[in-house]
Amino acid sequence: MFSIYEKHSDWLLAVIKYKNAYFLCEYVTDMQLKDEQNMTPEHRSFCYYGHKFEEYVTKSKSRSLKYIILMCFDL
Repeated sequence: MFSIYEKHSDWLLAVIKYKNAYFLCEYVTDMQLKDEQNMTPEHRSFCYYGHKFEEYVTKSKSRSLKYIILMCFDL
């Protein structure tokens, strides 16, 4: 998803109502596909790191910090 302050990107959104709940759906545009195809390997890595960070900070707290550190460093 892109920011409303970003000037070069376009977006296409839809709102769906299902059982009194609203869902926001994003559709990929031609410009977004073109930008993704022209990404450098470094940019892809940065996107991956950002997604992993988001996953880490939003996941449930079932695993301890000690377990995550051990997993990252293969201790």
